[in-house]
Amino acid sequence: MWVAVCFICVLITANSLCEIINGRFELYDYSEVFDFNTPTYWQRENYTAVVSHFVPNPVSGGFPSAWQINPQNGLYPYQGDSFLVLSTGNFVPDPQYAKVWQNITVAGGDKLIGAYFFGTCDYLRFDDYAEIKLIPFPPDLNRVTIEVLRISVADVNNYGSTRGWQKFGYTFDANQAGDYSLTISVTDLVDPIFETYFAVDSIVLCQESADFGDFNLDCTTDFQDFALLAADWMKNCNDPNVFNDPNSNCRYGTDITQNGPIDANDLGFISDCWLKGIRQP
Repeated sequence: MWVAVCFICVLITANSLCEIINGRFELYDYSEVFDFNTPTYWQRENYTAVVSHFVPNPVSGGFPSAWQINPQNGLYPYQGDSFLVLSTGNFVPDPQYAKVWQNITVAGGDKLIGAYFFGTCDYLRFDDYAEIKLIPFPPDLNRVTIEVLRISVADVNNYGSTRGWQKFGYTFDANQAGDYSLTISVTDLVDPIFETYFAVDSIVLCQESADFGDFNLDCTTDFQDFALLAADWMKNCNDPNVFNDPNSNCRYGTDITQNGPIDANDLGFISDCWLKGIRQP
């Protein structure tokens, strides 16, 4: 029903969208070959696959030796059943980059939130990078591209990765209101020989969002988020074994203070943000 309502909104507003459609990447083209499923409602170029599990499979000699997750166990969705992976070096016609995009409308005070993972089989001086940005649509000389997120090999070191899923957030001011092409991409700098991967999940445009405690990225801090924190009580998220344990909620950012244990300091942040934020309709 939600998809149908939003589709009607797309028809009415032409190039503008009410909100992000399929930002959790649970919908894809079921007719495509296994492990290469185009995300529904997104346009794409090159290797962009909706997957339920991701294990790096470099075919060109690069290796994920410094990844902060176990590359044999791989990556599972931030939440839900699937997520999006973009890869360089893996797909013709152009292995140099991969991207997806869709048009959205933002208002002053809106906040774009989501989760991402970046991992590379490359090394410096080949500073491969990934971006999430909003490009004015249609092109408008009075508005500039908004860079929500940029991460590269330099940020994770040679053959490295982020420590599992990370969260991002960007709040738009009144001067940035308008129509944009929300673009997610990964690019191989100089050459496409060694693969670099960018995974994204749970991208939501909130009318308002609390700064802390919205672990499940539904635009509000509530009992569901408290339950995630409570299940991790006194666990040490600085321990890689705990962080990557599927029974741990560290990947959701329950260690708000990033000091290791989930304790009263983290609970205090949740209390300050309790029920702040407004869900998207």
